[in-house]
Amino acid sequence: HINGNTGDNSIGNLRVVTRQQNCWNKTAPTKTPSGARHIRIKHKKFHVIFSRGVKRIYHKSFPTLEAAIKARDEVALRLRGGFAPSIEA
Repeated sequence: HINGNTGDNSIGNLRVVTRQQNCWNKTAPTKTPSGARHIRIKHKKFHVIFSRGVKRIYHKSFPTLEAAIKARDEVALRLRGGFAPSIEA
């Protein structure tokens, strides 16, 4: 669903995607300590991590969650293009 609303099944809101591209639109699990997808907390820092299989393709740490979210969104757009959802915390 392009707009993120799974209840809106209109033709204009759907697109043909691979399974991997569809998974990119998932929200963060509710039990994620940071509350944000692709962000982990370790040693009181927020780590933004993107992987392809078992290989990490981006990993940086930030002092604040806000800085990590901003970096995460920029990296997601660069790596995933039009399939990067607007993934707020």
